[in-house]
Order: sequence, then structure tokens, then C-alpha cells
Amino acid sequence: MSRLITIGCSLTEYVYPTWADMAGTHFEEYYNLGNAGSGHGFMHVIFNEADTILNLGEGDTVMLMSSSFVRHDVWLPHEGKLGSWGWQGNGNVWQEGKFSEDFFKYTYSNAYCLMQSYASLKSIKEICKSKGINFYLFKGFDTNKLRQNYESIEIDFYIDALENLFELDKKGFYTYLHEQPFFSGYSYEDTDVVDAHPTITMHNEYLKNICPEFSISDDYTQELENKLVLTSQEDNRKVEEFNKLRGKRIGSLISKQMSNDNMYNFKYSN
Repeated sequence: MSRLITIGCSLTEYVYPTWADMAGTHFEEYYNLGNAGSGHGFMHVIFNEADTILNLGEGDTVMLMSSSFVRHDVWLPHEGKLGSWGWQGNGNVWQEGKFSEDFFKYTYSNAYCLMQSYASLKSIKEICKSKGINFYLFKGFDTNKLRQNYESIEIDFYIDALENLFELDKKGFYTYLHEQPFFSGYSYEDTDVVDAHPTITMHNEYLKNICPEFSISDDYTQELENKLVLTSQEDNRKVEEFNKLRGKRIGSLISKQMSNDNMYNFKYSN
């Protein structure tokens, strides 16, 4: 049986189908372990959970879309700042009001986050290589911009090492999108802010550019676009056609309700 495991942030798992869901149509079994707002520390943990739970090995495929390099990941066994337990998905740590001054002074630095990102991605890549797992590493954000964000420390060693991990895509998803004339997000009725995430069509265009063997047809892409609900983002999670494409969830991504409040079902979820 062919199995696909995809890992990432909201570029990987979102309210409507992403590149991961499209790639999943080419496999018999598909797990989407993306989590909105999460970084590479989360990806390292969830990969190891998947490796243990699914006993990954030769013939399996892991696809990972890297995230922003300024994110702080934490899993909480109680309600966190985002209002629910589990992975908090805080996104960019520098968004105003997200973290306290003490957090930045005593427990966080961009340099450490970059070090952690490199270690996490390198570890996943090396484990897949050693176990005969087909591994694809996609770049979500442009790593060249990292050189602008480290005024107080020479961090080129880590930036160069990180760049060398990306063999398929040197530019990055968002860099590619900004070069296209069709780049624009969806506008929803319940907000004046345009959703900056790639559209369904953009996800498939990116796949066609990087890994065309995992893309879907233009007709199918348009069919999915026609199903999009613009009343609100979350209303798209109710669209049956979208839900048919979603991958399974496992490990610490399982919700509190699925685990009966006591993590009895921590390992598996449909």
C-alpha cells in the first residue's frame, strides 16, 4: 500500500484543499500532519510520532513544506492563549501583543529559532534517507531574507547549511507566487482583510512547477474552486468535496474530543 505523510503549517493543512491534499490523491493512504501557525519544532515532533505510530519505512513518502523561521511551538495539555489545548500554532512571534517582553528577553531569539529549524529539518531528512523513505522538502518562505534579520550575530553558517537542505526548490512557495500575475488571495464576506494564503489554483500551479507528477488536472482544480464558500474561511471546512480530500490526523494533532479528554486515543484518528 502506498502511503503519503505531509507535514507543515497552514500552507499544508488549511480550510480548503492545499498542495498536500492534491498530492494525496495519488496515494492509497494519506495523512496530513500540517498545523496552522506552527514551525519546525512542531514538525520534528509530529514526524517522530508518525514514524513511531505508522512504522514508516521503504516505499512510504514524506513531503514537508517548511514554514517561517520565527515561530515558537508548544503543545499544552490545557487551554492555551489560542483557546484550546494541543499545538498552539502561534505563528510569527513578532506580531504585536502575542508574547511578553520577558519572553523575548529570556526565552527566545531569532538565532536559536534558526538553529532549531535547521536541526529539525536535517534530522527528518536524514531519518527518511536512512529508512528508505521517499522524502520531498519544499520551501515555504524565502531563506535569503534571513540574512536581514540577525543584526547582532554572524549566523551565515546556519543559513548556508539550511539552504543546502533544499534541493527541489531554491526560491520558495511565496517567492514563486509573487512572481506570478495571478497571485491574489480570497476575500470573505465576514472580514475586510484579504486572505494572504495561496488559493486552490496557486497550490496546484506550484505543484505543477516543482513536482508535476503529484498535481491534479486543471479541470479538477476549477471544480474545487467552484465549491469554495466565501461567507467565511471556516465555512469551507463544511464542504463535503473538500473533506473527502483531507488526510488523516494522528498523534498529538488529535483533538481533545477525539481522545475522550484523557488521551486514550492519542495514537490514531480518522
